[in-house]
Amino acid sequence: MASNSFWESSEESSTMPYSGTWDKESLSVRITRQINIYLIPVIICCGIIGNTLSFLVLQTKRFRRSPVGFVLSALAIIDSLIQLRTFFSLLRTYILKSMKVEFLTSRIICQLDVFFNLMLYQISPWSLVLLSVERVIVVANPVSGRNICTRKRIAIVWFIMLVTCQVLNGPVVLRVDIDNHDNCIQLHYGLWKLYDLVLVPLTMFIPFAVISVTNIVIFFNLTKSRRLRRQSSTNKGETVNSTTVMLFVTNATFLVLVCPMFVNYIYLYHPPNYHYNPYILGSIAQLALYLNSAINFLLYCVAGSQ
Repeated sequence: MASNSFWESSEESSTMPYSGTWDKESLSVRITRQINIYLIPVIICCGIIGNTLSFLVLQTKRFRRSPVGFVLSALAIIDSLIQLRTFFSLLRTYILKSMKVEFLTSRIICQLDVFFNLMLYQISPWSLVLLSVERVIVVANPVSGRNICTRKRIAIVWFIMLVTCQVLNGPVVLRVDIDNHDNCIQLHYGLWKLYDLVLVPLTMFIPFAVISVTNIVIFFNLTKSRRLRRQSSTNKGETVNSTTVMLFVTNATFLVLVCPMFVNYIYLYHPPNYHYNPYILGSIAQLALYLNSAINFLLYCVAGSQ
């Protein structure tokens, strides 16, 4: 049975069957464990600090009333929750279980854990989709675009997306239970298979495609705008372009960091004929996702002018 990388932890997803030798498997598991114990906690700490700083900066006068400020503030909260959930997942996997401390003690707690994990990983890329569409509209029509993409309208669309994610996940989460080893298990494999074939592409592939297209449009608009400013020797529109560049870099980084998960997803459901190592591949994919939710503040500092 293929594992679902959205709701299983790195350690759980790294226990998939391996077609190589026992020695290679043991080395892979050891490498995965070292990544989970030493590298990911550092990313989590840096991510929580960075997302907190991002949220505080986004509450300043410049961003507080803008649609971009609203979505980026929500994204900072979402990414922080992803980091915290990952921390508790690793804590449970490597410390609490070894101490025989009961963590997930009921079906409801397990369902809530899966529900929020799915929702967080779904709303995060769709928040970037919303920002990308907003930037395309504003860059193409600076005056009318601002009137169309108001903070209130963007907030309404964002909350509609959030509710949609919750509704789509409901039937799947109800089919989750807890086994005798305090692990979340799938009660209805056919339903989870349908989820993997429908909702995972909706969560990953569609946002990836939309962000890719909008980034191309934004890139050409930025190039055209920079050329016109040089010809007219004016700084008009510099603030808009600064925000657009920042979002462009953030989107481009997202596209790069989700690529390992695409490869992992394809290998899970369409294994190659040759031997490959799912442990390392799964760990790299998970590491890239955690990094994606941790480095936004650094991207804002590098790409933003202020």
